[in-house]
Amino acid sequence: MIPQLRHPLPARARAWVDSLAPHAVADVTPIGGGMTNTKWVVHLVDEGPLVIRWSDPHEWGDTGREHVRREALACRLLAGSGLPVPELLGSDLDGTTAGGPANLMTWLPGRVRLDRLGPAAITNWARLAVAVHEQPVPADRWPPAFTFRGSAEPAVPTWVRWPSRWRRAIDILNAGPPSTSQGLLHRDFHLDNTLWQGDGVSGLVDWAEASWGPSDLDVAHACSDFAMLHTTADGEAFRRAYLEQGGRLDPDPDAARFWIVSDILGFLRTRLTSSLLWVPAARTCPLKSSDRAWKTCLYRHSPDLDGRLTPPHPWPMVLSRRAGRQLKLIALALLLTK
Repeated sequence: MIPQLRHPLPARARAWVDSLAPHAVADVTPIGGGMTNTKWVVHLVDEGPLVIRWSDPHEWGDTGREHVRREALACRLLAGSGLPVPELLGSDLDGTTAGGPANLMTWLPGRVRLDRLGPAAITNWARLAVAVHEQPVPADRWPPAFTFRGSAEPAVPTWVRWPSRWRRAIDILNAGPPSTSQGLLHRDFHLDNTLWQGDGVSGLVDWAEASWGPSDLDVAHACSDFAMLHTTADGEAFRRAYLEQGGRLDPDPDAARFWIVSDILGFLRTRLTSSLLWVPAARTCPLKSSDRAWKTCLYRHSPDLDGRLTPPHPWPMVLSRRAGRQLKLIALALLLTK
């Protein structure tokens, strides 16, 4: 997907922010890095910045409203928990005042890390995941139940060289979910939504998909992220750290396989090429680099390969980081569904 051009916050939303901000607003600028183009940073005159999520009702409709509702609910549920999550300063779920569904929140310090994490950082991230999943939530305040990403009837991609492995993954998913215990989920738990100060986690943001479901889903998503960014060993290290920090995952191997496969197949919801993001040159990689990473990951974990791999599509001359990650996701799927 080629992202839309960034646009200024609409006047009604800006007026809503002005009415809630604790100090005068100096400027409002778009936040880069996301796929929805619905977040802006609010610069204040006398204090640190704030963040607004504003969803254009004409573009995002019910989806945008649901993102705002879930994020507001999660911020309220976790207020006072001591976890590094944004504080909700105001919410306009129907967009009556802001002209579209909106949340105004505090800005959290830190930066996104996409470098390979060491043991201390992995442990800290796993500890945060455990803390989120252990949060007590009264039954009348549960967020909506999780839903599966991707097609309701996934099909084996036409470009794969080992269709039997993909078919097995789809068969695992079609068998239906196991009766795994459930709790609070972030539901988009990956490194792009995590802020760091050194090896310490300073923020977990973007709660737009907060759900009620098995902790296995958040852990599987984190493992996929590690595998796509770096190696499957990093994902395995995170899973071990999660359990060492007291996290609970379904002990049934078949159940574990189901949740992992369900996360992987969720990435097949669109064509591989549709997720290409054109980003600054510092965050892009040339064709040969991505293709080599894809092949290297496959060779490392699939000794039976014959060395005659070819990319599934003709690639553009420049691939984004996310495209490279999806190449590695394919490798992870092949590895886990042997």
